[in-house]
Amino acid sequence: MKKNNAKKMAMVLSILMVALSGCGSAGKGTTATVAAAKNEAPVEPQSDEQASAGAEQLNYPESALTIIVPVAAGGNMDVIGRIAARYLEKEIGKPVVVENIKGSGGAVAATTYLGEEPNTDKIIYLPSSIFTVSPLYSETEYKLDDFAPIIGFNQAVSGVFAAADSDLKTFDDLKNFDKNKTLLFGSGGVGVANYLFQCAVYEELGLKYDTVPHSSGSEGLVNVMAGTTNVTLSSMAAAKQYVEDGSLVPLFVYDDKPYTYENGVTAPPLSDFGIDAPYDTAQFFAIRTGTDQEIVDYLEQAFENVYANEEFMKEYTAAGGELIPYSSEEMETMVEELQTSAKEIYDGINK
Repeated sequence: MKKNNAKKMAMVLSILMVALSGCGSAGKGTTATVAAAKNEAPVEPQSDEQASAGAEQLNYPESALTIIVPVAAGGNMDVIGRIAARYLEKEIGKPVVVENIKGSGGAVAATTYLGEEPNTDKIIYLPSSIFTVSPLYSETEYKLDDFAPIIGFNQAVSGVFAAADSDLKTFDDLKNFDKNKTLLFGSGGVGVANYLFQCAVYEELGLKYDTVPHSSGSEGLVNVMAGTTNVTLSSMAAAKQYVEDGSLVPLFVYDDKPYTYENGVTAPPLSDFGIDAPYDTAQFFAIRTGTDQEIVDYLEQAFENVYANEEFMKEYTAAGGELIPYSSEEMETMVEELQTSAKEIYDGINK
């Protein structure tokens, strides 16, 4: 991915300009933002008439398009996936339906999707972790080559949280956790990204630890507030309401800079404590390999138009989305690099 670093840096800087524009104006200049990220002229969202004409000319989808979302309804991936689906429907002029298939951090959905043929009217919203982390723990039926990436979508900033009424209120409290006790942490279970990247931190701190699996990120947050677990990993956006109402405290953020909530609560970056365990994940839309290129190109253009929609960007960023409008080639390269980094972390824990 080194050959794409300059281009991707331009994307990130453009996206940050939108995010920093403030409430009520977050979407201003969004058309130019996405176009700049792709080094192209600004693209205006299609009218309903243009969308219908394009879909009829290609005859895709024949009736409705389905987006498979690999998590339970209500989670952060589900929320932002549904926002994208709603705006995509306007772009293609056909109904767009969301279908949730939860389990194993997305692996169940990916395996189920193998039953689709090329040119299917179902696309899938995938987390990179099912290709980077899941295969480290068990053999998977699917591989990256089974999917044709359409376009990048989201890269959430995540951190580790504890209940505000617990003894864990800072990273130092975590570091000094009683070595005779077992730290219970919430995760999607062994083989899921939020399991591996927490283990890397707790191993570095010399703690005894074990996981309490949850079926969704929301359940993980509820568990830590209820005292079922000591800590849990969550996207910063998903934990926002609980941090701001005083129920949760962030111990650190997987990033190289602090993360500050609107109420002033700040999560220090993990890098401040000399621990190199980045929570590297990315999410993207894909379709079955072998699909006609004109269909892939049509869907990519439709998503680009969605990303260029100011109203979409307002909703998306308000829900905690962090856009990565990478091309299919860039997404493949990114996932391959993330596979390497995840393997290094896994080997470090299991050496």
